Amino acid sequence: MSKSKAKGEDQSEVKRTNADEAALELMKQLITLASGVLALSATFISELEGRSFLLIGFLVVSWVLLLSSIFFGLQTISVIVKSRLRSNDDWSAGYGKKSAWASKYAFTAGIGLFALFAFLSLQYPSKKEMRLTLADVSRVTVISTKGDTTHYSIHEEDAK
Repeated sequence: MSKSKAKGEDQSEVKRTNADEAALELMKQLITLASGVLALSATFISELEGRSFLLIGFLVVSWVLLLSSIFFGLQTISVIVKSRLRSNDDWSAGYGKKSAWASKYAFTAGIGLFALFAFLSLQYPSKKEMRLTLADVSRVTVISTKGDTTHYSIHEEDAK
């Protein structure tokens, strides 16, 4: 074997190792960010009371996508580690490549849906928030109360 051929193989191995490191870092970052979004949004789950079914649906689908991103990210890390233990195995072919792809796009879609949920939540207040708005009107007449339902009459001149 010539020196130039051996040197070329060494450079190829260095490039592969660098690519493995970059992929590992990307998967770790996606897992960390997805976990953070899940934890943060789950903290405020009590604030979802009174939101529309469609809005809650966006949040649930974003959670499923973020959980999928975490799962496939862990699978990708596992495949990369196994390929390093078997130095002749290329993780970026087959299941490793598919897992990395699934993790990346599930994360992107999950974050996108979560952002849509957050934007729509700001645009359309919950029923609970709308009730609080009525308390700010100076003249409100309570017409009837039955169970959890209260009917109000707001006088036009006061609702400016």
